Amino acid sequence: MATLHVLNKAAAWTDCEPLLGPGDAVLLIEDGVYAARQPLSVDVPIRALDPDVQARGLSGQLAPNVELASFDDFVALVVSHDRVVTWSQ
Repeated sequence: MATLHVLNKAAAWTDCEPLLGPGDAVLLIEDGVYAARQPLSVDVPIRALDPDVQARGLSGQLAPNVELASFDDFVALVVSHDRVVTWSQ
């Protein structure tokens, strides 16, 4: 079952990472986008919500494997996954 993991705090990455599986995806939102500054070595797509990246002045500072996502992309990710889990700490 494909899961979209939505992280709104960077510290949540530690708990989320071991549970990522095939077909899963990660979306970093709010303060979760700070996690995208470091290399995230996982075999799932990782996206960061562009308006949150912009608001925190992180443009150009994201790891190479992190893609920017729009609000439309956010909706598409939710629709294309079987379930959504929100992580925060």
